[in-house]
Amino acid sequence: LQVAYGAGAGEIGQKTSDTKSEVIGLACALVLLLAMFGSLVAAAIPLVSAIFSVVSGLALLGLLARLITFPTTAPTIATLLGLGVAVDYGLFLVARHREQLDAGMGVVASARRAAGTSGAAIVVAGTTVSVSVLGLYISGVGFVGSLGLAAAIVVVVTMISALTLVPGFMGLARETVRGLPSRVRARKQRLSAQEQAAATAAATQKHHEHSAFARWGRMVSGRPWPWAVASVAALIVLAIPLFSITLGQPDNGTNPTSDSSRRAYDLISQGFGVGVNGPLSVVVKLPNQSSSANSSLLSTMQSDIAKTAGVASVTPASVNSAGTTAVLNVIPTTRPQAQQTTALVNTLRDTVLPKEHATSYVTGTTAGAVDFTRQITSRLAWLILAVVLISFLLLTVAFRSVVIATKAAILNILSIGAAYGVIVAIFEWGWGKSLIGLQSTLPIPAYVPMLVFCIVFGLSMDYEVFLLSRVHEAWLDSRDAHRSVAIGIGATARVITTAAAIMIVVFTSFVINPDPTVKMLAIGMAFAVLIDASLVRMCLVPAIMSLLGARAWWMPRWMEPVIPHMQLEGAPATEAVAHEPALTSASSHSAEPSAGQSRPGPGPDDARRT
Repeated sequence: LQVAYGAGAGEIGQKTSDTKSEVIGLACALVLLLAMFGSLVAAAIPLVSAIFSVVSGLALLGLLARLITFPTTAPTIATLLGLGVAVDYGLFLVARHREQLDAGMGVVASARRAAGTSGAAIVVAGTTVSVSVLGLYISGVGFVGSLGLAAAIVVVVTMISALTLVPGFMGLARETVRGLPSRVRARKQRLSAQEQAAATAAATQKHHEHSAFARWGRMVSGRPWPWAVASVAALIVLAIPLFSITLGQPDNGTNPTSDSSRRAYDLISQGFGVGVNGPLSVVVKLPNQSSSANSSLLSTMQSDIAKTAGVASVTPASVNSAGTTAVLNVIPTTRPQAQQTTALVNTLRDTVLPKEHATSYVTGTTAGAVDFTRQITSRLAWLILAVVLISFLLLTVAFRSVVIATKAAILNILSIGAAYGVIVAIFEWGWGKSLIGLQSTLPIPAYVPMLVFCIVFGLSMDYEVFLLSRVHEAWLDSRDAHRSVAIGIGATARVITTAAAIMIVVFTSFVINPDPTVKMLAIGMAFAVLIDASLVRMCLVPAIMSLLGARAWWMPRWMEPVIPHMQLEGAPATEAVAHEPALTSASSHSAEPSAGQSRPGPGPDDARRT
């Protein structure tokens, strides 16, 4: 005797937990941070901040759940996104802080300055992510919009934590964030503050210009056309599966066989046919006429439905006592998520059911899924347009350049399209599905492309802002496009690579979640970050920036007085150290001047005045 609960009871009985995914993701992140910093203290700061941010964000979601209904997957998606961005934001701040300490800055002043420079980039990136996911309300479906709200809440909490908690931890950690003393640091102990700043700045500049990443940047910028064409071609190839995407709503047949809902689904399919798992209900509002006329109408309707391709059976009509409403139950020959079932729903509505003498509706869970997919699909283009426009405006403000903003929007769309292609290849074509614990192929839920687009479009701004702010800093110093690209990549590639690797391992750790939709989101976002941090940031961006040269920083004159000024990066640390004593053991408790005393660096307008 086999007994299994299906439908709602089966889903309620499923036990899922994200604890294992979180532990795996954080453990992998710790290893990567240790490799990056060589200091347990420096590695711990982003992780502690991430844990605090996610726990606080989920607690806030719990409070809001008394007022707003969140989907059961909302905490998982919020945790997945929150852990990734929290560790990344902490990494950016700690990396900047250590660089400034090496330039001779005091600890407190350096923490302030990191929050004011890299912190500004975090505000732009975090705001973009939050606004992007809130764009899910454009779908017009409350369930999808509340997913975006849950994600936005956790991202905002993470952003606030990065701007407050992380600088506080950096101040408490003092010099221990610097790890083991290097030869440069040992030499600095024998120098004055000014000599320390000059020596370290020279060493840092030399490293940025002659590191392996800088050599890579020079190689790409030296032959930009081949690299740009090859990168775009690779993105297009990855996106090819996207053109065969099937949007739909997975049924219980895609759940793991260990779930009661899946076992019940299989038992019903074996005993009665796959269509019984997704019956269609045809509801008829009968005209005000004799019962015999209505009976004849319903009989004809039943006969027409039964003869329709894709119908296994149809029950006789059940009429209410008032004789005003009738219901016929239709069993398809195919499973609920099959394209043939969707086609049957459309055929019944458009051609089979009568348009005269009676008003008919096709409803039920399966028909509702078809309507849900149609609703989401009809709003997808508007959502993409809104997110791209908002991101364009934010980047225009950040860099005061419409060219940079336009380039970012186009490249983000290309990389997200490539990630969509990977999702289709794995989940619809079945490539490597067993590697992620998937037992069968399934259609892509309509809200997944929406969610992936909003999240990834926002996340890509992290790397865009972080890389281009350094490229722009080098451009203002040299006015040499090739050199500024090389220096920008040399200064940021290690941090971007580590940040992307952390994001990828955090996302992929959620692949062990049994929910196919969570697997889909995890794989989609992990591949999107991988593509963005490798093909786009390391190949396509430096190639295009070299091709554009000074034109990259162009903005129409009529926009200049309209666009507000935002300084993403301050002056180099060596300029500020002249006003700030280096922190030594003798002066570790002395008062340090604020970062505001340092001279601000040149703004983007300087590029246009040359």
